[in-house]
Amino acid sequence: ASEVGAMISITRKQAAAFGDDMRALKKEMAETCSSEEYQRIELHHYDMVTICFNLCSLFGILLLPLYPNLLTASLLSLGVFGRWTCIAHAVLHGGYNHTNREHLRRGKFAHGLHRLMDWIEWWPAESWVYEHNKMHHYALGEADRDPDCVAYTTSTMPLRSKKLPFWLRYTSIALGLASTWKWYYYASNNIERHYRSKVLARKDSFARKVEKMEFPKMVTIDCVISEGLFGTDPYWRTVFYLWIQGVAPYFLWRFVVLPSVASLAYLQLFSLAAAAGAPLPTLTLGGYTLFSIGLTGSFTFWSLFFAGVLNNVIAEVLTNLHAFIAIVPNHSASDLYLFDSKCVGYSDDFFLRATIGSGNYTSRNHLTDCLQGYLNYQIEHHCFPYLSMYSQRYVMPKVRALCEKHSIPYVEESVWTRVHKCIMLMSGEEAQTFFKYADDE
Repeated sequence: ASEVGAMISITRKQAAAFGDDMRALKKEMAETCSSEEYQRIELHHYDMVTICFNLCSLFGILLLPLYPNLLTASLLSLGVFGRWTCIAHAVLHGGYNHTNREHLRRGKFAHGLHRLMDWIEWWPAESWVYEHNKMHHYALGEADRDPDCVAYTTSTMPLRSKKLPFWLRYTSIALGLASTWKWYYYASNNIERHYRSKVLARKDSFARKVEKMEFPKMVTIDCVISEGLFGTDPYWRTVFYLWIQGVAPYFLWRFVVLPSVASLAYLQLFSLAAAAGAPLPTLTLGGYTLFSIGLTGSFTFWSLFFAGVLNNVIAEVLTNLHAFIAIVPNHSASDLYLFDSKCVGYSDDFFLRATIGSGNYTSRNHLTDCLQGYLNYQIEHHCFPYLSMYSQRYVMPKVRALCEKHSIPYVEESVWTRVHKCIMLMSGEEAQTFFKYADDE
């Protein structure tokens, strides 16, 4: 792999001055967010974003029993994407803890029975909060500690093998891994990490045994199933059971409950229409059916049900691709840096790493912000994880100005440019550089 990322020249004195200004900005934002008027704007913004994505989900569900089509799948996909990247992401970081909305508290939202109403995904909120908020944010770019460090987790992936032609590696990652990653490895990875942290915290004989175990860099679904079902280690047996408990609610909700309810509703609706002599709606063009209800053309429960299942399968592929595009490239490219030591939250190192270890996407308005999951402000998010969606946009020009003031690189490019750079890294064509201070060399 080629070392594309050239080493930047930043001194510890330079980082300290930058850190001082960033801590002052942190204090300024705390004062700004305490204003009732500002909170009103934040919550209005939250409501507008939530309504938009809820409408996508609602119309997707209403169209679920139609013959499999991209409109239904895209609406469902957007609903799932926005509920995670925009809403749950900000709320579970505590982005709205300072407001008067009790249900937007970090420790309550999507936890326990709130999971179905607030945010249902392939994983429970508790495991994601541990993996993302604690492990990723406070070990950003530390190859062996950051569970989302792509350069490390994918280093043993067969798709990186130079024995494969480049075009095959590139397309396999861009289309294969990117369209399945949430259920293929991300869910199992954060569920296993969360359980491991609980075991190690016990400090008993089992914890000491687990501490000595070797773990794969990426805990994939096939690893959990093979070790849990066919292995003999009680640790992996428990991980398997926790994984089932984590993924089952989402699977049953998306692929059983929603298609069933929508199909029964359509049967009831059109039985009334049939009694009134109204024909089933279809749309044809040149002999081809562009629009129809059900999978087989026959108006039965199973025809409607399997049409709904297939629409959800297509939506799952789309939302995986969408989430991959929005999430992974702003952490992973040859022009972003890795780190070989730990750092303390909100220290000089913390703010520097959040800046040179992250990349932003260009954005023109709130629509593109939403479509990019508000992850286009990744530098600001890593500097101040607890800020709301609106506040990330608000603070962005202030952070960029401080980077210019202290000559700290501020990466901001088109999302498609970042996707290409990410895949070049994941395919083994490029590599990231470990950062070193100029006065340490």
